[in-house]
Amino acid sequence: MKRKFIILSVIAMTGIAMAGCQGASGPVADNAAKETSAGQTSQVETSPDGGTATTSGNLSLEPGATSEVKPPVIPAEKIKSDYSLSEDYYKTKQISFVDAAGKATAMEKAAARQITDKKQDITAFAVPANPTDADIVYFSATTAYIQGPKYTNTIYSYNLKTGALKELVKQEFTVGVDNALWRTVGREGTKILVMSDLIDNSPGPCSSIWIDGYKFNYLGMVKPADGLKVYAVPQYKADEAQKEQQKCVKDMDTGATGTAGAAGN
Repeated sequence: MKRKFIILSVIAMTGIAMAGCQGASGPVADNAAKETSAGQTSQVETSPDGGTATTSGNLSLEPGATSEVKPPVIPAEKIKSDYSLSEDYYKTKQISFVDAAGKATAMEKAAARQITDKKQDITAFAVPANPTDADIVYFSATTAYIQGPKYTNTIYSYNLKTGALKELVKQEFTVGVDNALWRTVGREGTKILVMSDLIDNSPGPCSSIWIDGYKFNYLGMVKPADGLKVYAVPQYKADEAQKEQQKCVKDMDTGATGTAGAAGN
């Protein structure tokens, strides 16, 4: 999370001058930059569907003035994954969602048949759940691995209790022109986070999706019909990923194994 410094100057009375420095951060929404004072610009970005807030600013200090450096502000809603796709899927194509406790819930056959009939593969790195209805989960799927001039990426919602499968958004791409593979990687509040991966991508063992240059979008759970919107990885998440990646590289150098993680909590 970027930091913003506001410098408050109090001109002294009776010949005494005092300078106060106070750190502050504010909520973020809609990538709108606004001028707050001479020489200062703050980047503001908020979301109508429960997103997080960050603020950045840049203000020159007067000679002799100091500022207190505050740690990055962690959003009230950190990135969460909720469920994962069962590892058995990659062997058997049987779709099951696994919660944090390791409990697996199999997709109803009728819903699973809709996926297979469309020749889709599930591409989710993480399967986020609706924070107000934990029975509803979200995942990505694609037809990119079948031969053809076109392929489609889709985001679905699925009800773990009723077995209802719903297509929320989809987009068609052209083989040989486009190389985008949608992957759900978690949620932030009611934002479904979607990473644009490369088809047949093979990153290194210490690669991290959060800091290695991938593009991200989000889909609002409240109004999915609004479509995908650009998402910026929070600074705290990038910092966490950087530390994990550095540790992974160090472990690799010393002969230990490890990864920098994909869709961390």
